Amino acid sequence: MSTQNIIRLTIDVARIVERFMDKDQIGMIFCMSKEQADTLHNVFTRCSSHSDRPQAEKLDDERRWKAGIHRWIATTTGMIQGIDAPNVGATIFLDMPYGLLNLYQGAGRGGRDGRRCYAIVLNQTNCYLGIQARHQITERQEDKECYQEGENWMKSDKTCHRYTISELMDGQPLVCNQLPGCHKCNVCDNDSLLMKAIQPIIKDAPPQESTMSSPIILVPSTPMQSTPMETTVANRFPAPTPTRISPPELSVSAEVLVPSTSQQTTHNHHSEDEYDQFNLSRGEDWDFEKVDQASQKKKKNTQSANNPPLHLHPPTSTEPSMQILRDTSFYHQQLRTKDQKKVLINRLANMLYGKCPVCWAQYDMIRYRHDLPFKNCGPTPKTGFVAGLKAWMDLKHMIHFTEKYFYCWKCQFPQNQYRPSCHPDFSSGERGNKKCPLEDLAILIIWTIRWDTTWWARAVKAFPDLPFAVEQKEFANWIKRTEGPDKFYNGLELILWFYIEKTRT
Repeated sequence: MSTQNIIRLTIDVARIVERFMDKDQIGMIFCMSKEQADTLHNVFTRCSSHSDRPQAEKLDDERRWKAGIHRWIATTTGMIQGIDAPNVGATIFLDMPYGLLNLYQGAGRGGRDGRRCYAIVLNQTNCYLGIQARHQITERQEDKECYQEGENWMKSDKTCHRYTISELMDGQPLVCNQLPGCHKCNVCDNDSLLMKAIQPIIKDAPPQESTMSSPIILVPSTPMQSTPMETTVANRFPAPTPTRISPPELSVSAEVLVPSTSQQTTHNHHSEDEYDQFNLSRGEDWDFEKVDQASQKKKKNTQSANNPPLHLHPPTSTEPSMQILRDTSFYHQQLRTKDQKKVLINRLANMLYGKCPVCWAQYDMIRYRHDLPFKNCGPTPKTGFVAGLKAWMDLKHMIHFTEKYFYCWKCQFPQNQYRPSCHPDFSSGERGNKKCPLEDLAILIIWTIRWDTTWWARAVKAFPDLPFAVEQKEFANWIKRTEGPDKFYNGLELILWFYIEKTRT
């Protein structure tokens, strides 16, 4: 498959996958060369990471990608390990990344917050055959990156995609049907909505000369557990090598699923930047030389640079809905003064005195405190990896208040005249045991809100200055900030809002 075709196919697939990702999720595109990453940077992602880029620019792009400013990052295999961005919702591979072990590691970058993640492999026939020729395996102990298993996996279009991976990693092959509740691969589930959306891109393609396996494969990130990931396989995409290419025709159903970049873009359409060239190319030939020339221009639209990322703000009305206005109005009517808020603070603190705040916030259960919050919460304890099990403690350590003795440093609830009746007086100068009976009460409720996607979306609407895709440090700064004399710090205001909304519902 030519470089131009694989780039166009990658963009089309990424646009379709976006429609299946949550609004705050981001994606990774793993390229087989730095040139591919640079091309995708110029015509699509505007964000990339590889060893030839200046260190400062590379780190800045990675930071902006993690913050959700750029939804996709084009990278080489250098980011396959060690990248921990919990909200990665898709990983796209421009071929088998040098062995099945690397594919397993790269796919594992996604779904780390427990949500569904799509992992896609585009089978470039020409490139794959070249890799196979360069790595002829003679003895198994020399195959440290599992090229042979990768070759077998790419050819196994009729075998569950978990089978080879689980056999390699765990010594015990498993298929989707042995894992109740898992998101099945395309071999085990022929009704994948994503598969049906991608299919029109390639179904009218000319016959393929090679007899290699299917080019688009979505793989599970872990073979053993019921990982929230859907998998799929599509038919072959053609491998012509023209200098100018035309995009494949899409069916009506696929056009609905693919977002219209030209409608959403905020760029000046009188300028010739790379986005304009890409938009124009949707219905005509794509001239890569013209795109490359346009991408080198220094002229930039400063207004579009200040706009929020498009994927966080779909092209709908920016006015709050009537329901949001009613909820916000109700909240402010109930909590106009700190004295009114004190009543709720006291009520909430006494209700959860000696109880687990996570069981209440997440499961509506009043249970006595126990060890390992989140892991041992709910009707039954959880086994294996639990997203965010320890990260809430890192967030807690980032929160320090400038007002001395105004908030308890253990539970972050107010002291002085706003202190809950069940909380001891830890005034300055008093000696003795100062054990807080509400320790971690505030941070555990805040963390529960943060990682419950439904509550988090509602919270972002209720607090306009709270970003949807927010990094840990930025979130900590928002939590400890106080917006006015009639308010407590933002984190406590968020808790009170949550308490009112939860009581209402």
